[in-house]
Amino acid sequence: MREAKARKNNMITNARKREQQIKMVKSAKAFKADQNKKERMKSKPRLEKHLYSLVNVPQKRIDEYLENYINGKKTIQQITTISSAKDKQFAKTKKRMTILIPKLPVKKEMRNTFNKRLKTKRVDINELKTDIKNTIVKQMIPAKEKKNLINQLLSKE
Repeated sequence: MREAKARKNNMITNARKREQQIKMVKSAKAFKADQNKKERMKSKPRLEKHLYSLVNVPQKRIDEYLENYINGKKTIQQITTISSAKDKQFAKTKKRMTILIPKLPVKKEMRNTFNKRLKTKRVDINELKTDIKNTIVKQMIPAKEKKNLINQLLSKE
């Protein structure tokens, strides 16, 4: 009887010890994560300065990059290289679209609005492409010509 009671008490104390160890490990991890977040918040202005210097990257992307950095998914170096490459890519796409927009078979006012949107800073290129594609589809022109224009719009350099 005493042995069974002693075994039961021993199991209970072992379980409590394990729970305490788990709590300590979790709190240590939480503390470390909190410290990392604080350190990241200190160096955040440097990253923001770089991201806001890139004219062709949309605001949505900038917010995404900052969130990835603060959450610890990516380092400053990774984000800087990715964002710089994206900026160059968006600049090429903008250049290609400025050549394509005058050729569109739409009213002059529509072309002007597309040009204005294209020239604004931090414009979302993909959203603009979708709008242009939808206007091309709505036009009364031969299907081959529509397909050709859409392919030119969506092609990558």
